[in-house]
Order: sequence, then structure tokens, then C-alpha cells
Amino acid sequence: MVSRVRSLLSLPCLLAAAMPVQALSTSERLDLLERRMARVTELTLQVDELRAENRQLRGQVEDLGYKIEQLERKQRDIYQDIDQRLGAMPGGGAEVFSPAVRSTIADRKLAADEWLQVHREAHELGIPTNCTLLYGHVESSADRVDHMLMLRDLQDETRGFSTFIPLAW
Repeated sequence: MVSRVRSLLSLPCLLAAAMPVQALSTSERLDLLERRMARVTELTLQVDELRAENRQLRGQVEDLGYKIEQLERKQRDIYQDIDQRLGAMPGGGAEVFSPAVRSTIADRKLAADEWLQVHREAHELGIPTNCTLLYGHVESSADRVDHMLMLRDLQDETRGFSTFIPLAW
């Protein structure tokens, strides 16, 4: 779409004469006028198409924004339901946050940043959670330390973890 707009803007002025019109015969003048009118009509249609595409894209963006808002609302409702029914949320599924380790032992679970975000949002709503570390498999000592530091950072931010549970593999 952008390239089409640029091509429209780079065209020479359509109505300016390339040569003096007086030097042309009447039939040549009519022919030139018809070609210019055809080009104007063509450009008008292209502009209309661009406007229609713009309206369609605006509608898609607004629709996407609405869908995101609905998902966020559903997520808040789930958290509030958990809080009302349980008073806390379990913290399983953390395993080890290292992407390499997760791809080996927990490839179908949430990514580390997603797991942390779920717990951050629960904590912001006043829902306490637990956190875990699954150790003794393919992770390194550095992976364990990084995992605990990420949990510690979230705890410092939200004060929402009630327990830390290390789980042997």
C-alpha cells in the first residue's frame, strides 16, 4: 500500500502541459485531454481503493483491541474467581525458567516470562501464590540460581509468594 501511495505522489502534475497546447491540432488536444482524464479517473479509483483498505485496517485494529480487552477481562474474572473460591493460587509449573531446560523437560508449559506474569497479576489482585523449583534433572547450578533470582525479583516486587517449594526430580 505504501509503495502505491509513493507512486501516486511521484507522478508529474497531470494537468500541466508537457508542450504548449497551442502547437497541437484539435484532435491531438482532445486525445491529450482524454488520456489525462483517463489517468485522473484511474488515480481516483486507486485513491478510493486505498481509502477502503485504510477503513478495513482501522476496523481490524479496533476489532483486535476489543478482543484483547475481552481476554484481559476474562483473565481478571478468573483471578477473582480463584481468590473467592480458594483464597490462593498454586504455583506449580515453574520447573526451571532456563529456556534450554524448559524446552527439554517442560516444552508444553508456559514460558518463564508468561509464568511470572500470571503470578504477578495474581499478586496485584491480592491473591497469594506458591513458587517451585524442579531440580535434579538436566539443569545446571547456574540455571537453579537464575530461577531463584527471578522468583526473588518477583517477590521483591509484589510480596505475593507465600511459600517456595524445591522439588527433587
